[in-house]
Amino acid sequence: MVLVLAVAVVVMGGCVVNCCCNKSKFKAVNVLNFAEEQAKFFAASTENGAIEVTGYSEGVCKLTAEVEVRAADQAKADEYVHKVVVRFERDGDTVKASVDRHEVPKDVYVSVKFNAAVQAATGLELSSVNGSISTQGIAGAVRATTVNGSITTDVQAGDVKVSTVNGSIKLHFAKDSKASSIDGHTVNGSAFVNLPDGFGGSAKLNTVNGSIHSDVELTVKGKLGKSVDAKIGTGTGRLDISTVNGSVRLE
Repeated sequence: MVLVLAVAVVVMGGCVVNCCCNKSKFKAVNVLNFAEEQAKFFAASTENGAIEVTGYSEGVCKLTAEVEVRAADQAKADEYVHKVVVRFERDGDTVKASVDRHEVPKDVYVSVKFNAAVQAATGLELSSVNGSISTQGIAGAVRATTVNGSITTDVQAGDVKVSTVNGSIKLHFAKDSKASSIDGHTVNGSAFVNLPDGFGGSAKLNTVNGSIHSDVELTVKGKLGKSVDAKIGTGTGRLDISTVNGSVRLE
């Protein structure tokens, strides 16, 4: 059962500039708050908008969704902002947040930003197209993808697999994290990984237009260049980090 905690509507008077099509747009914002019984996994997907997830100790999964609509006049913006449906529902062992905008014309700009609080041990699957993704205090596995936006994780324990096209990647792990599989890929952006102290295993680091730096001791197979195939300590872990236009750094 979904519990809707509150609804707030903010009307932004006047025009704003849409950078994508250079047309004046009027804006309306609708803020929705939800709560759902905690589950093993949390999944969120949005086309335009950032996703932020924080781990905490309570047994309730909380979500704030900020819906923004830009239209040719204020009346249309006010109308369409209420036609964007945010779904927050449980499906088995997963709580899912998603967006349905089928009642809004395609030429009307819609963005939905998610801010969620989940139990720290929750596994995450997060997806955006135009928006950044960030997590903090998560001990479960993290999977995150976006196209235009950065990805930043602060992980206490779990494995990580993230990818973006236009944006940087920053992966931070707790010193005592047991993460054994770390994947991070971007095309246009730098990649930074702060490894847990006990991480050991294979390491593949790649860039095309950039450099590779490591404060972590690497046993390198072959020469140290723009493509590195190495070993970190002992263990069976796996680290795979790549970018095309940007640098790679390990700490």
